[in-house]
Amino acid sequence: MVRKAGLPTTAAASLTARRAERAERDLIEAAVAGSDSAGITVSLADIADHPENTRDEIGDVSDIAATLPTLGLLQTPVVVTRDAFLTVYGQYADRIGDCRYVALIGHRRFKACREAGWTQVEVRIADQLIDRDGTDIETMVVENLHRKNLNPMEEARAIAAMQERRKDQRAVAKRLGYSQSYISKRLKLLQLVPQLQTAVADGWADASGERERLSVSEASMYADLTPDLQRAAWALASTRGLRAAEAVAEAKQGNDRERRVEQAHRRAQAESLELVDPETLWGSAAPAHRLHDDAEIAAARSAGTLRAAPDARGDFVYASTSAAPPATTSCQAR
Repeated sequence: MVRKAGLPTTAAASLTARRAERAERDLIEAAVAGSDSAGITVSLADIADHPENTRDEIGDVSDIAATLPTLGLLQTPVVVTRDAFLTVYGQYADRIGDCRYVALIGHRRFKACREAGWTQVEVRIADQLIDRDGTDIETMVVENLHRKNLNPMEEARAIAAMQERRKDQRAVAKRLGYSQSYISKRLKLLQLVPQLQTAVADGWADASGERERLSVSEASMYADLTPDLQRAAWALASTRGLRAAEAVAEAKQGNDRERRVEQAHRRAQAESLELVDPETLWGSAAPAHRLHDDAEIAAARSAGTLRAAPDARGDFVYASTSAAPPATTSCQAR
């Protein structure tokens, strides 16, 4: 039998997929670099923001607006036409209104132009970058990340949007030129409760009034906790100035004690005993009320003075409302 020349079916399919991915990547990079098409001038009033822009807020653009009168726009923004956009995102028809174009690359530049009083701007149309596979989302992610002006939470959400499309962290890391560890740490930030996400993105005022931003490395320590423990640890860190490791350790200890106290409470109920807080009731004399052997426990039960109490760790112990007499030495006895 004569074997036909060429690649095996699986190898050919793999090669085709790689070529398609490379072509798409080149398309996106060309749009980001501004080398894909000539520009046309349109009215700023005709350009709507992309509803799924991966940035939370466009932020302050006064620095860009200040340079427009002398330098103009150094890079032409990219838009897609209304028809192309609604073919994929029909649910946003009301959001974009009557605008003829939707921004894809250059949201900050468009805002700066409006603040500078411009009414028209040159744009490039790239309808080829919008499809049901999310190429437009990946384009915005690549453009924003390449500009290095996202805060860590915005990076995390952008990377998550890209991972939703590419599925694999390694593929995302390779596409963006970051290590897989970098991608993993950013995605981990999405496990944080809102208070901590705000601290990472915008910072918080510490005890001295200085504004400080929570680092990604410290934030990752909180991300490993349950939401309740995250809130407890952050309360300790933000009010007492503890570092993340200290706050997390103390929150875990507090949570462990609460769990033990709850177990002590259930055991007290099972034995029909009142659970008391020895420190609140007896203060520094609390140790004298603790019972240590079966005889003491039986005597207190018989006398009606037996109580249950949590110790310093929260474990169940027996106590008596009658304090044990102080121990006497042999010299005192004589």
